[in-house]
Amino acid sequence: MTKTEIPVPTSIRYLSEWPDLLNLIPGNKVIINKRKTGCGGTTLFLKSNLPLVLVSPRVNLLYSKHLQFPNTHLFRQKDDSRTVDTLKKNLGTYYNICTNPIPFPGMKKITPIVLVTVDSYKYVAEQLSHMGVLQEFTVLVDEFQELMSDSKFKGATEIEFLHNLHGLKKIVYLSATPIPEPYIEQMDDFADVDYTYDLIWDPSVMEVSRLQSIPYKKGETARSICVKVIKDFQKNEYFARKRIGGVTVKSLEAVFFINEVATILQIIKDASLDPNDVNVLCSVSNKRIPELTRLGVHVGELCTDEENPVNRTFTFCTRASFSGVDFYSNSAMTYIFSDGVLDWHTHDIIIDVPQILGRQRLDRNPFWKDAILFYRPQSKVETMEKAAARIQQKVDNSITWIDKFNACDDAMKLMLADGIRKRDPKKKYDDDYVDIVDDTVNGGFVAKLNYLVRNVEIRDYQLAAFVYSNPIYLLATLDSSEAISVTSTAHVSSSDSPELDTFRQNFFKTERFSDRMKAYAEFRKAHSDMSEMLYQDAFIDFRYHDYFDTLGSDSLDKLNYKEADIEQAYQVLSSTGKIITACHSRFVSGGRYTLKEVKEGMQEIYDALGLSQRAKAVDIEKYLVVEKKQLTSPATKKRELYYVIK
Repeated sequence: MTKTEIPVPTSIRYLSEWPDLLNLIPGNKVIINKRKTGCGGTTLFLKSNLPLVLVSPRVNLLYSKHLQFPNTHLFRQKDDSRTVDTLKKNLGTYYNICTNPIPFPGMKKITPIVLVTVDSYKYVAEQLSHMGVLQEFTVLVDEFQELMSDSKFKGATEIEFLHNLHGLKKIVYLSATPIPEPYIEQMDDFADVDYTYDLIWDPSVMEVSRLQSIPYKKGETARSICVKVIKDFQKNEYFARKRIGGVTVKSLEAVFFINEVATILQIIKDASLDPNDVNVLCSVSNKRIPELTRLGVHVGELCTDEENPVNRTFTFCTRASFSGVDFYSNSAMTYIFSDGVLDWHTHDIIIDVPQILGRQRLDRNPFWKDAILFYRPQSKVETMEKAAARIQQKVDNSITWIDKFNACDDAMKLMLADGIRKRDPKKKYDDDYVDIVDDTVNGGFVAKLNYLVRNVEIRDYQLAAFVYSNPIYLLATLDSSEAISVTSTAHVSSSDSPELDTFRQNFFKTERFSDRMKAYAEFRKAHSDMSEMLYQDAFIDFRYHDYFDTLGSDSLDKLNYKEADIEQAYQVLSSTGKIITACHSRFVSGGRYTLKEVKEGMQEIYDALGLSQRAKAVDIEKYLVVEKKQLTSPATKKRELYYVIK
């Protein structure tokens, strides 16, 4: 396999603007590493006039592309009840219409483009092969990294798909986060790949996502954290805020990436969400869909209107649904939940997180590149020696079983194959990696060692041992991506400003309010020209902006950066207008009042406005024009009065 870098012209932001790229990709079987999500790679091929079979592990991606390109043929519709024979017949009709159109005036031939999922590809291959046209097509395997990820749940489907690509002339594996090279090199089904092409983008085109990482606290779960995020939204009426050009903008939608529908159901119930405000994206075969439907929750497609997107407030996504799917929103914030203890809740930091961060497509959304990752490290991991021995034993068992299988007669092979196919899915790969796959190339079936499953087990171990075992490892792994800038209590990515880096390091290294307030105030005082950069940071609580802008650096310092004292002073100052109005009502112009009467009157005003301030008589001088005088009479002692002038 030859690895080649292809520089992308500086004027190109989307690959669909660069059709000449296809002329720079020789080789019949290639891997293209886009390195950038949402760059129009799939669209480039859909517009290329190449006869195409677009294969995707995610049916939602196919629905989206079919809406964008209605002349394509979607092999299997949602909730399709038609038989395979009918589907094949319809495919044949589509191909004939494309290549031999009915002779109406002005009608042109259409380039045949077939959209199909991994599990249904074999039927498309059988039909096109039967028609003698299969080799005319380029097979584009989009988001092919999911082949390995999905093998934990449907390993036989994935390895059967790869097996049935043998013999094709033109295959393109496409991804912005491909299967890591060491795993590809260990898989026989990729042995005939000619080239790997890495696209090198101009740095000015690479949008960098801002990711705040927050570890689970003791006792927290994805369920409890997500419910708290939702409750905060219900209280505040926003998920996050920024101040851009003096205008406050709010995130009014959220996308939650949680890899279990059962947990999503619990969150919907715990947060008392209105089903009309919720959308759930998951596998179309998920067994929990009927329960979601009974609740009245929408399950399925996203809004595809780029100009005027209308979404539900809360969108939940499992990893079986988001790869390659475009999200259009004017204000959505992204939340990712990854639990290193529960492997089905774990996201692959190298592959999944960059994919998630690339899902939001509208750059007019102020939060399109902001996300929060909540994660729980894995504290107990088996030793490397034990893991290696366990995996190698299953490889040896597989080779032994396959050798015996191949030596059997057809009747015995049929019986053994039936036994493999009927194994408990939850225990299928406990002892070996054997799978039985239908062979659409030669007919019949074959026994294969499923290297996809073996590799994903190795990958899971590496994630647990070297990424999720320590927050520092996890954050460093995230930060190694050129498209991610990480913020956490343990780590801050570098930016173009060393001063800003130092501030963010000091600010986020602690959760104590007084330390953060001091760091913020000192930075603002020393670097007033960078205020706008702080206002546009979705991860800095607006209170820090408001406290500094209202009270100033000196007042904050005098208050020793204590939260309660600062909040009290802030409330009073920010309520000045209301206090003045109340004072005019409470104290009559021309009237005179004892200090006791003034103090009691001011306390009544503070209490009515919900302020925690303890009143003093002298406070009136801040809000009204008054004159303090001493009154002396023979009958009374000296006493001080306030005369209200205005």
